[in-house]
Amino acid sequence: MKQIIYVLVAVFMLTACSQSKEKKAEALIKKEMKKSLYKPETYVPVETKVDSAFAPMDSPEVFEMLFQLQESSQEISGLNSKLKSAMLSMSINSYPYYQSAYDKYKYEEAKQEYDKASASLKKQQEKMEDLYARITSFAQQNKGFIGYKVYHSYRADNNAGNTLVGYCMFYLDSKMEKVLYRLSEDDASKLTDAMKLFSEHMDEMNQEE
Repeated sequence: MKQIIYVLVAVFMLTACSQSKEKKAEALIKKEMKKSLYKPETYVPVETKVDSAFAPMDSPEVFEMLFQLQESSQEISGLNSKLKSAMLSMSINSYPYYQSAYDKYKYEEAKQEYDKASASLKKQQEKMEDLYARITSFAQQNKGFIGYKVYHSYRADNNAGNTLVGYCMFYLDSKMEKVLYRLSEDDASKLTDAMKLFSEHMDEMNQEE
């Protein structure tokens, strides 16, 4: 009988602790949400779930580097398209036996575009390699509990007066006294893509070793 009582007390204490964390999290989140909503007075929390956050992958520092990584990847994709277009234009306006003044002008214009894109591509590739190295170094040096991550859904009116349901991820410090980072639904999706990009790169590096 005593054992059952001890178990019930332990369960009650864990539940109370969990509820306390959720209340603390909601209080912090409410302040943050009301700073960015069109109609803060219409804000209503729907669901809040608190979980522990661990470095490195829950670290705001890693988030920022991963976002930069994703931006560089998109920039490289655009630059590769510019290079292909410039190469095609150079080919069209380059004749082995005859080249008019207009052809020469278009060729030189395409050549300048090619050189510019090529230089930018090199810089972005170097930036990506630096980011890969920085993320890897950070991950190796920073491990362990850093605070809490909070799943939060809510209802609020937009500027058109329509009530919408939104979702955010908040990262709080270990004492649950301040918000360290906030991810919108779109940010969370972008972060997932960036993590996939980093993971694929690491897989390629491991295969080369």
